[in-house]
Amino acid sequence: MDLDISRNFFEFFESEYEIQKATISKSALEVYRKMRNKVKAFAPNLTLSEINHDFITRFEGFLLGECNLNRNTASKTLSIFRTYVNAAFHKEYIKTYPFAMFKIKKGISNRTYLTEMEVKSIADLRLFNDGEANAQEMFLFACYTGLRFSDLINITWANVLSNASGKGVFYKMLSFENVKTNLITEIPLIKEALEILDRKDESQKNIFKSITNQRLNEHLKTLQQKAGISKILTAHMARHTFATLALTKGIDIATVSSLLGHTNIKTTQIYAKVINEKKIEEMKKFSLG
Repeated sequence: MDLDISRNFFEFFESEYEIQKATISKSALEVYRKMRNKVKAFAPNLTLSEINHDFITRFEGFLLGECNLNRNTASKTLSIFRTYVNAAFHKEYIKTYPFAMFKIKKGISNRTYLTEMEVKSIADLRLFNDGEANAQEMFLFACYTGLRFSDLINITWANVLSNASGKGVFYKMLSFENVKTNLITEIPLIKEALEILDRKDESQKNIFKSITNQRLNEHLKTLQQKAGISKILTAHMARHTFATLALTKGIDIATVSSLLGHTNIKTTQIYAKVINEKKIEEMKKFSLG
């Protein structure tokens, strides 16, 4: 049955969302649902015919203002909204393309990372609180492997494979389906990662205790203070740390991209740019005079 262009946007969203469920990861679907909720908060009765350049501009202002989102998060929300607008336009439910004259602005990507000494300062902490100790192990394991939080919380002992040949240092590796891309990612485990695994309970299915991203970040704030680190620790910073340190140590960018599970090497090149910018900054201190 044809969809009337005056029909509620949210009915259209739900119809598209049902189709996407079969092919899109759970984490992506959750992000789409959050976008839908933001639109609902701004325009509870939005129809497809009301979506135009003016509406998008006002919605952007709502995201940056009342929702207090940073530029990157607001832009991501608009990009997801555009995906549904595109679908409605291609199905001719929207007659004039609303994003034709609207450019989604991108902020400066935050790629804060820890130095090797700062990682060591976290590893050297002696913690007696179970929650803090679990957060310490999860954060460090992500620093050693580059795992996203969504993958870190889901990995099980079945994802830890032994190297049948037994050759070399990496006699164990992680092999898992990446939550974001649904592709298989394989990561050889370094000594420090293996030491964390040696302390974990193999009778449990999941390697790490269940915890929300928010709660983990709360524990990391405490660890940051105890380690005397000025940077704000987050679960995702561990992934940035892995990527930056890997490139700094000379691992080629294609390998780092594969380890991170990136589907486009351009994403990984952001970290290479961070390293180059750091080199330039450091060279300013160099003087022969």
